[in-house]
Amino acid sequence: MSAPDGLLNKAVRGGLWLFSLRMTQQILIIIRLVILARLLSPTDFGLMGIALLTMTVIESLTQTGFDVALIQRKERTEQYLDSAWTVGVLRGLALFGILQVLASPAAKFFDSPDAEVLIRAIGLSLVFRGFLNIGTVYFRKELEFGRQFAFEFSGRLADFVVAVVAGLILKNALVLVLAYISGDLIRVVASYIIHPYRPRLRLEIRKARDLFVFGKWILGSSSLVFFLNRGEKAFVGRILGATMLGFYEMAYKISNLSATEFALVISQVTIPAYSKLQERIGILREGYLRVLQVTAFFSIPIAGLIVVLAPELTRVLLGEKWLAAIPAMRALALGGALRSIIATTGPVYMGTGKPRIMAKYQTVHLCILAAIVYPLTHYWGILGTAIAVSLAAVIPVGLFLRGVMRITECPVAGPLRLLAFPTGATLVACVPVIALKASGVVAGASSPQFALLAGCYAVTYLAFTHLVGRCWGYRVTPLVREVINSIRRR
Repeated sequence: MSAPDGLLNKAVRGGLWLFSLRMTQQILIIIRLVILARLLSPTDFGLMGIALLTMTVIESLTQTGFDVALIQRKERTEQYLDSAWTVGVLRGLALFGILQVLASPAAKFFDSPDAEVLIRAIGLSLVFRGFLNIGTVYFRKELEFGRQFAFEFSGRLADFVVAVVAGLILKNALVLVLAYISGDLIRVVASYIIHPYRPRLRLEIRKARDLFVFGKWILGSSSLVFFLNRGEKAFVGRILGATMLGFYEMAYKISNLSATEFALVISQVTIPAYSKLQERIGILREGYLRVLQVTAFFSIPIAGLIVVLAPELTRVLLGEKWLAAIPAMRALALGGALRSIIATTGPVYMGTGKPRIMAKYQTVHLCILAAIVYPLTHYWGILGTAIAVSLAAVIPVGLFLRGVMRITECPVAGPLRLLAFPTGATLVACVPVIALKASGVVAGASSPQFALLAGCYAVTYLAFTHLVGRCWGYRVTPLVREVINSIRRR
């Protein structure tokens, strides 16, 4: 992508910083998850899920979208910072008060009295987030992801340390809340250390209104995203109880590695990049297709790995008490791959100033999910919920891609080809793993055996991609070479 002013180089370096951040965070998350899965019960995770669900619903329904509006604007935005920060502070304090009022009714709704104190405590995170230094938005706007790395990692490290230490001492659901709150508190402190801007309490209604003209679509989108990503958990908690919600939460965390990790890295880099290229359709189209190729290359095989090795993964990492999560984990992994593809389209809509289109397609996605989640959950438990989540994403994938193809003036064959090859390679990679498991030669019950099966899967996938990809015309090597050259030109 021959972008002006070294935009490609900045995007690549920013992507590498973010990828390093997400991988470092993921290592901590996995270690934390393994430790807490053995110290806490599924019910503890379910209670935390209820607290997060209650907090997230009021947070998502009151999103201002100011941060994305500041990133998307091409003109100077310093004059808007104080008003945006003031609104954030007032919103955080107001939401904390609302959460205190809702804590008792929410706990009764889920028939989980123990969740009430967790809901009240987790509201502190909303207060802390409100005081976050608004200047950090420029890390993303100017693609300065090295500083974003330090800012984000400080909170993740605090979360990890508190979770492990408190987990060894308390061994109950309060551990999860304390870790969550600690991460947000340290992140606020770090935001003022890392960025020099010092916001002041000053609210100019006209400037806040200007930001909200764009941000209102973010509000609509975030509300839809909440119901798409967490709405089904309300059914699980209400119908099946806190313990089954705990199993579902664990299945969701493991199975959505592809949807969350790669998609989050790419979206944070591409929204500011696309906003700078929104008037250069040819470059925007080429950039999006490369983003789609990289996302599919990683997210689809990760989903396949989770499907084929879910029992072994659960036994080795989590322990026998989590085996009930395996069916849902497999079904959710397929949905995770679909959502990772959908996630590549959001930055195009945001960066080109078309969040309304994204909100329209998300509405369709939500309607499909709402129509099938209750009956499937009622009859098949958390497996039915997982199937509903995955099925509901099938049609929206086509809608989101079609919208991006229209914006970028790209033929439909382009993205279909980029998705078909890694899907085929993933199916091929599953064959030797299934054969080894069926033969009984490698059972995967121990860590070395699991590593052997996972290694066999990875080698098969990469070998197929390299050898057959040449005939297919599917090549990832040029992208890697371009990344290396961009780093060298730094």
